[in-house]
Amino acid sequence: SNGLGWRWTYGTMAMALVGLGLVFSLVQGSWEPPVETARRKSLVAVALGGLTFAAVETGVESGAGIWGYVFLTSGRGLSHGTAGVAVSAYWAMMFLGRAVLGPVAEWAGATRVLAGAVAGVTVGAGIMAVPGPAFLAVIGMMTVGLAAAPVFPLFTLTTAQRVGVGNVARTTWTVSLQVTASALGRAVVPAGIGLAIGAFNAKVLAPSLLVLGLAMGGVYVLLSRLSKRPLNST
Repeated sequence: SNGLGWRWTYGTMAMALVGLGLVFSLVQGSWEPPVETARRKSLVAVALGGLTFAAVETGVESGAGIWGYVFLTSGRGLSHGTAGVAVSAYWAMMFLGRAVLGPVAEWAGATRVLAGAVAGVTVGAGIMAVPGPAFLAVIGMMTVGLAAAPVFPLFTLTTAQRVGVGNVARTTWTVSLQVTASALGRAVVPAGIGLAIGAFNAKVLAPSLLVLGLAMGGVYVLLSRLSKRPLNST
């Protein structure tokens, strides 16, 4: 009733996940794989980029799903029933994207599909941000849902290509941290969007997702360039 319920929920989740991250950072020295000094900076850059990417990506997909209803009703004037159907369709697109784009990735290549999906998230957020009829916002949300669906699974699948093919320990280490970062992003990013909506209005969701999508795309491009450096030696 006082409007603080969701803030306390997300705040508690965020603090717990930050605590978990701190524990990992304190003990990682005991399970960090051996890396040659000359390659350490590149590996750290790739790892930090991966953590940022994972956190932002899951934050985008969760933020759109959690605040989409408020955005469509208060921000774009859709009826409650229509907005509810649209949000349900958003999650259905997430399911469809993971069911369909997975096999497509096996045929076309995981890296290609991942790059297209990252771009698709930004395109969808851009459509949501365009002023105009409410159906544009719905189309944008569906695009975000479909494009975001395979991003984290494919990003995890291609981890070895970024940190060193054949180095199982290093890949396992990086994937573990990416999963932790994704959980943190899933809690923190929607909470931040909620604070922005409270401070301004529901329309702020679309530009927020657009900025996050652009940031995610920039990190992905950087990671792609870093991954071309010789990190594959064990």
